[in-house]
Amino acid sequence: FLMQAYRQRRNDAPTLYQLARVLYAKGPGVSLSNAAEAASVLEPQNGEYAHLAVSVQLEAGDRAKAQRGLLALSSNPHGGENTDRARAALQALQNNQDAIEVHALLNGTRKPAKP
Repeated sequence: FLMQAYRQRRNDAPTLYQLARVLYAKGPGVSLSNAAEAASVLEPQNGEYAHLAVSVQLEAGDRAKAQRGLLALSSNPHGGENTDRARAALQALQNNQDAIEVHALLNGTRKPAKP
């Protein structure tokens, strides 16, 4: 069903996001990266799409793309917990911490160290 929807609406961000979520469960790959990134590009204001794209980029080792996504997530003018986590993850990425640490900060499974 999802592939049929994708074939009919290749530039539909919700369809691409759902496809990326299914592919994420199957493991890394070009299709996963393309779907996650396309969803976040088509609807950059959607934090869930950007979050998934950053996660995929981190796992693929593409720190430059992940940094761009984290910049967008961390600059949300409304702030909040997700913005704070994105800022902590961005700082960790810029400090060359490993992708696992950055991902944990972004997901909230790890809290940033107190200064």
